Amino acid sequence: MSSIKVMNEILANKINAGEVVEKCVSIVKELVENSIDAGSDDIKIYLKESGLKEIKVIDNGIGMDKEDAILAFQRHATSKLLKEDDLFNINTLGFRGEALPSIAVISEVVLKTTKDNVSTLIHIKGGKLLENTSCEARSGTTITVSNIFYNTPARLKYLKSPYSELANIVDYINKIALSYPNIKFKLVNDDKELLNTDGSSNLLKVIKEIFGLDVAKRMIYIKEENEDYEIDGYISLPEVTRRTKNNMITLVNGRVIKNYELNNTINDAYHTFKEDSRYPIVVLNIKADPVLLDVNIHPTKLDVKFSNFENLTELITQSITSALKTKLLIPKIEAKEKISVPTYEEIKLDFNNTIEEEQQEYKKNLENYINGNDILKKEIAEETVVEQIKNNEKLEELYPIGIALGTYIICENDKGIYLIDQHAAKERINYEKYKYILTHPKQDSISLLIPIILEYPLNEYIIIKENIEENVVSLCEKYPETQFYFFYPPYSIVSWAELGKKGQIYKQIDMQRYASGLILSAGYENVHLFDFALMPGLITNLDNYKDAGHYGEHINSLMLKLMHKGEYELTIQNYESYYEELYREIKSFEFESLDE
Repeated sequence: MSSIKVMNEILANKINAGEVVEKCVSIVKELVENSIDAGSDDIKIYLKESGLKEIKVIDNGIGMDKEDAILAFQRHATSKLLKEDDLFNINTLGFRGEALPSIAVISEVVLKTTKDNVSTLIHIKGGKLLENTSCEARSGTTITVSNIFYNTPARLKYLKSPYSELANIVDYINKIALSYPNIKFKLVNDDKELLNTDGSSNLLKVIKEIFGLDVAKRMIYIKEENEDYEIDGYISLPEVTRRTKNNMITLVNGRVIKNYELNNTINDAYHTFKEDSRYPIVVLNIKADPVLLDVNIHPTKLDVKFSNFENLTELITQSITSALKTKLLIPKIEAKEKISVPTYEEIKLDFNNTIEEEQQEYKKNLENYINGNDILKKEIAEETVVEQIKNNEKLEELYPIGIALGTYIICENDKGIYLIDQHAAKERINYEKYKYILTHPKQDSISLLIPIILEYPLNEYIIIKENIEENVVSLCEKYPETQFYFFYPPYSIVSWAELGKKGQIYKQIDMQRYASGLILSAGYENVHLFDFALMPGLITNLDNYKDAGHYGEHINSLMLKLMHKGEYELTIQNYESYYEELYREIKSFEFESLDE
């Protein structure tokens, strides 16, 4: 017996209907929500050309029989809402019965579904049924939507770029995955996997997949309830913030919603804990009796009206404020064990070999570079550090006999006792090495021993790629006879320090690296890209700057001269190593000294 029924006219008229399908993400949203309502715990979304060419959603839900498969494409036909009273007890994501009909009218749809081992294929184009047959299909439902907006050129014209469409889809799938950590979600675009959750019901693991490990480590779990509402989820520490409210994600009974009052309530709860212009990362699940909610406000179902809204805002404010104060103001107190320091401890250290290995590595790297540059070879030959390496000078033989206070290496030879501060020694070695690198920026760099891994939401990179390709690459392609010079200006070390206080240094560098890779990988011969962030003695000399963000006029002249000479130019071969050096330089700089 069919479970899908056509609503009566009175009920259909009480539903706020409107245009359901506006862009590709609208189609993805409706199909995924149908899959969730069908009891699926494994949902796969495959896109071609960011969904503009094809959208396919595969689930393992209960499926439909032949009669239901036909009725599903009839307007106001649904299994979720049959009488007026059901409007006050909505427990499903979909209920209007408009999604599939609206999608089928503006595209070509192929539906394959299986229920009770009977499979059905429905083929519709432009709202017209082309095929209704039996077929072989897997359990659940597979629906493929193609030729989107082929018969509505006005909507097709106003679709955004593939990158914008993809960013919107990624954003939605991220949020629905956070809403249902018990469901496996897989998102693939043009055979490239963008998201894959394991469905383990562990919300923190989904947060890690979307926002990265660094963010996941700095999230606080909250859980509170009152007579009307129950909330639980994760909030970020105040130092983990973003420039927009988009990462303040509120979920109501599994539904992703947008509510400005809730966002303001969450943000206000962070008052005095963070900058006013920054916003926290929040994943907040709100559970309530459907009687207290009205989701029948807008066709997108993103807006919800709450009964006893004050009870909800008070609960959110109290839980967030309490969690932050507990985490930040009440540190964990641990009794430290008393450490006994022996008066003498003989330790066998191959000290000479350690020094020699450092020298040999240093010598090898220098010689590799010097051999290909006669002028540089002559210049460097006059430097003390090179002379020392040429002469193979090293410390007189020392015999380590112990360690004092965990810091000083105690050594002796026939001339006396030596105390070596191992930290200072290492700093000196690094200073000499990086001093040379910074004064010779074209030298090949060595990969980091421990790589810096930066993890950020995928949609941020998609937007960057869109801007680069639309505003930069397209110009270079359109005007091949014009030489384009792009550059990153040498912002002062104070600017980097301000980013450091916000925890944004490495993100900024990584964004520059990513953008540079996009520009250079396009391969246009009329493109020249420069980065002046590593100009020695410039960014640390504040006399060159009017303030933290603006440099003097003479810097413009200097950059023009350097660009004319081709110095500090990034290429597809060297840009990665350049930003590795910038990582190291920024990481090693003592920003605290700027406050003195």
